[in-house]
Amino acid sequence: MRRSAVPLLLASLGLTACAPAALRGQPGARLQLSTTFPVPEVRPGYFRRPGPVAVQATSNADAYVYGLLLPEHGATQLLAPADGPFTRAGVQRQLALPPLSGFTQLFTVASQQPLDLQGAVGTTSVSALGAAVAAATRTLPAGSWNVATDVFRVSDFGTLSVTGSPLDARVTVNGEVLGRTPLTDVPVPAGSVTVRVERDGYVTFTQTVTINPDQRLTLTPALRPVPLRLGRLVVESSVPASVALDEVPLGVTPLLVQVKAGNHTLLISPLDGQPGQRLPVSLRSGATLTVGCDAASGSFTCTLR
Repeated sequence: MRRSAVPLLLASLGLTACAPAALRGQPGARLQLSTTFPVPEVRPGYFRRPGPVAVQATSNADAYVYGLLLPEHGATQLLAPADGPFTRAGVQRQLALPPLSGFTQLFTVASQQPLDLQGAVGTTSVSALGAAVAAATRTLPAGSWNVATDVFRVSDFGTLSVTGSPLDARVTVNGEVLGRTPLTDVPVPAGSVTVRVERDGYVTFTQTVTINPDQRLTLTPALRPVPLRLGRLVVESSVPASVALDEVPLGVTPLLVQVKAGNHTLLISPLDGQPGQRLPVSLRSGATLTVGCDAASGSFTCTLR
C-alpha cells in the first residue's frame, strides 16, 4: 500500500476534511515523501490485528524522518528509525509501530533540517498535534518539509458471504458498499454489523449480525418484489382514438386499463387524422381516473372527469 504526501482524508474512517494545515501534505514542496506498509491491507483502510509492524518512508531528498502516531485510545507517540532520523534520498527507512487496535492516524514528517517534535508527544487530538507540528516547523523555509498521512483501522476479522435471490443486489455493511451479490468471503471487521441487501424493485433486506474473529458467515436473503401500486385509467371518446401512456401504446378507445400509480403523460390521437392531445395525469393507487374526449366542437379536446 503506497501513500503520497497528500493526506488521505477518509471520512468513512472518521478523519475530518479540516485537518490542521501543518498535517496536510504539500504537493508543490521540493521535498516529497511517500509511505508504504510491509503487510497488505485486508481491504482498503483496514488491517488485521495487531496491524502493520512498521511504516516505510521514502523521500526524494536527504531528510530527517519522524512518525507521529495517534491511536484511537491513547496519546501521540513519536517514532523514528532505530539508528536515527536522518535518511538519504531514495532510501526506504522503516519506523517500527507498536501493536495497534481500532482507528489509527499516522503522520510521517520529513524535513531537510532536524525537528524537535517533543511538543507533539502526549497530545490526544489532531488539532493539538497539528499545533505542535506547526510550532516545530514555523521557521523552516517553504517547501523544505512535508507530511504523509495514513489513516486506517486495525481489527479482528471474519468473512461474510451473501447469495440469495435475485442476483446483482447491492450489499452494504454499516453503510459501506461491499459489492453486489453473489459475494464470497469478503473480510468484515469482527463485531456487530448491520447488513443491507437492496435492488431496485425489491423490498430491502436488513439484518444486524455478530461476526466473530475468523468466523465465516453466510446470508441467503430472498428479496421480495415491491408490491405494485396500481390505479385504473378509463379513456372515452366520441370518435375512435389511439391511447399511449408515456409513449407506450395502450390501445384504442373506449379503453379501461390498470396502470402504475404516479405521474404520467397521456397522448390521445383520433384515428381520422385530427391533431391529438397530450395531457399530464396523476393516478393514485386504488383510484380510477377517467378522461373524456370530444370532437363535436370542430376540434379534438380531452378533459379529466
